[in-house]
Amino acid sequence: MQFETRMKRTLWSASALGAIPDIIIAIIVALVFGGGYIGFFATLIGLQVLYLGIWTKNSVWSWIVFSYGGGRKRLALLLSDYLRENGYPEPNIYEKSADGYFESVVDNERLPIIVRLKAASEIGAMKFLDASCAVQKSMQISMAYEDALEEFKRSFPQTEINPPLQPASASEYS
Repeated sequence: MQFETRMKRTLWSASALGAIPDIIIAIIVALVFGGGYIGFFATLIGLQVLYLGIWTKNSVWSWIVFSYGGGRKRLALLLSDYLRENGYPEPNIYEKSADGYFESVVDNERLPIIVRLKAASEIGAMKFLDASCAVQKSMQISMAYEDALEEFKRSFPQTEINPPLQPASASEYS
């Protein structure tokens, strides 16, 4: 069970604990260079700007590698192989999301329990990324799973939903 108040307390306490090393560094810099309060706050703000720059660089590079470096295709291939090797059922023609597919597998009582448990495990793994604030990684995994589900769907024999129309004969127009 999760409580919003507990999550807020956890966020504030984690933020306070995370700020301790930066505060210590800012105090040392202010003392060594004689900057006083201005040096302290300038160092503290400078560290935050530095961290933002590092995060931005890592974020941009991660998306470049994922999108253009083949990371998405490789991950989708691995995930579609995982789906095939573990006996997951064919996805529907329309799925709300990768989570939705796994939830439908978990809810399908006609499937073997091991497949349903593996699907529940996949849901848990994706929810863990969301809960641990790894939002970008969660988005990348979801995008790769969508690609994998499309590939996995194509591995099943295709059934025609709307058969092609037969051309009308010339006598039908007379």
